[in-house]
Amino acid sequence: MSEVSKPANSISEISNKFFDRFANVLNYSNLTTYAFEKKIGVSNATVSKILKKANLPSYDIIAKILINYPEIDGNWLITGSGEMLKKNHENQNFTVANIDPLESGNIYLLDLRAAAGFGRLLVQPQESWQLPRFSLPTLPRHKTYYCLQVQGESMEPTIWANDFVVCHRLDNPADLNSGYIHVIVMNDNDVLIKRVVSWRSEPEHYILRSDNISFRESRILRRDVFQLFRVDLKISNNLPDNKERIQEHIDIIQMQVQTLMEAVKPKKKS
Repeated sequence: MSEVSKPANSISEISNKFFDRFANVLNYSNLTTYAFEKKIGVSNATVSKILKKANLPSYDIIAKILINYPEIDGNWLITGSGEMLKKNHENQNFTVANIDPLESGNIYLLDLRAAAGFGRLLVQPQESWQLPRFSLPTLPRHKTYYCLQVQGESMEPTIWANDFVVCHRLDNPADLNSGYIHVIVMNDNDVLIKRVVSWRSEPEHYILRSDNISFRESRILRRDVFQLFRVDLKISNNLPDNKERIQEHIDIIQMQVQTLMEAVKPKKKS
């Protein structure tokens, strides 16, 4: 009995081609599998299972990919027809922020030099409608973000004075990512930008840490915090020379070592 040949477009072949296109999207994102999962908002190992061809992605996953990467052609991703990038995105090696005050955009531009105003906008959100807004291709359009300028040197060299950070509000303090950089709005309208650490052993406090080793760790009462914002990215025109930064760290370490040596040096007996 002769073997029945499979049709050219068998289910397994169609699936394999889809898995290839899915892998192309991951390569295009230039992210690790874990970072890609975080960006599109799916649970850990979801993308890994798809790449291993263990599962086909659900409609929800495909929708999240297309929301976060609007330049990808959905018809190409699902059927393989056409090209991966939409025509208006072809031959572009960069993405551009869209500035369109008061009409579009989901990132509100704030003037942190009037720090008290930031807290007021949270109580009276209608005031934020009159702020300039813009959007960035790297951030989902369905979320609301705030962009504000950093003052002070406590987060250097990660974030420099006069850099801008883009952040989103945490609706639930339990969503805090311990150890990540957050904007903290205090009940007295003071605004801080620090790494926030949450320990179970200290349920009433947050530990605030600076990236600048010249600044000491501090603690604040959780009840004194009005609102927390997770920092998603920074906008900076500071492009320091790595050699200069390394030398600065060496100088600081040498000073600290010298201070420690002086502290432990035995005192001369009189």
